[in-house]
Amino acid sequence: MRNPLRFFIDLPQQLLWVSFWVLFLMLVNMASLVFWQEPVAQFILYNFLTSAMLMTGLHSRYGIAKILGFGHFPWIPLRTYVVPQISATEASF
Repeated sequence: MRNPLRFFIDLPQQLLWVSFWVLFLMLVNMASLVFWQEPVAQFILYNFLTSAMLMTGLHSRYGIAKILGFGHFPWIPLRTYVVPQISATEASF
């Protein structure tokens, strides 16, 4: 088993667009802090952190491998929760 933080060393060694895409997704998910008072934003951030922990754990065990795809499973309940909420959004949220 490797150091889980090694993920951030291995990431820049991937294709450039992959590194930028992961960085972009991290920033977009962290933007939920701006809307912290909203339950949807809290769920998004918790989901992001859960997924990040799962992916770094998988990476520490298997390295860069297809199994990292399992880190996307927490997004299924998030999508189920967020899609019905879209019609109820107001203002800048």
